[in-house]
Amino acid sequence: MIDIVLATSNKGKVKEFNEMANKHGINFVSIKMPDVDENGSTFEENSLIKAKEALKVSNGLAVVSDDSGLCIDCLDGKPGIHTARFRNDLLTYEERGKALIELVNEKNTTRDAKFVCVITLIKPDGTYYHFSGETKGQITRECMGKNGHGYDPIFFSSDLHMTFGLASLQEKDRVSHRKRAFDKLIKWLTENELY
Repeated sequence: MIDIVLATSNKGKVKEFNEMANKHGINFVSIKMPDVDENGSTFEENSLIKAKEALKVSNGLAVVSDDSGLCIDCLDGKPGIHTARFRNDLLTYEERGKALIELVNEKNTTRDAKFVCVITLIKPDGTYYHFSGETKGQITRECMGKNGHGYDPIFFSSDLHMTFGLASLQEKDRVSHRKRAFDKLIKWLTENELY
């Protein structure tokens, strides 16, 4: 089993990654993440910033980090890298979702959107690789479903023909942006030497 640090303090995320990785001989371990100022202008930059900070406390292990967000065509790709902080940190995701629906409604044009995820692998020597995934869909006119988290109830998946908020976890994971990026990471790890 190969150990890799996952740049998060979120034990749930570590468990989720391990459910997908353990069968490939990969084990993600958590660390106490230092505070990170995600001041990059792209998903790649923010993911790399997190990976580099985690590498400093990884005890010689490789590190995997990720950054993701929702990009809406008629809003010029926004909220994008600011997805988690869109509008106000004090608003709930439901309130943020409704605010996005209103903005898209005001544009009265395409509702096309995509979720994007970039996973960064950084080796102990500082060499790094990016793996990206996306899933396409549209922004709904109202919140639909209670499953998932974040903006799932307002994102109508082109693959599933329902919102992520209505989809089961298994259905969503099959087509999600994170899973698509993760599959590319696993492929690289099974074909290349990490240590």
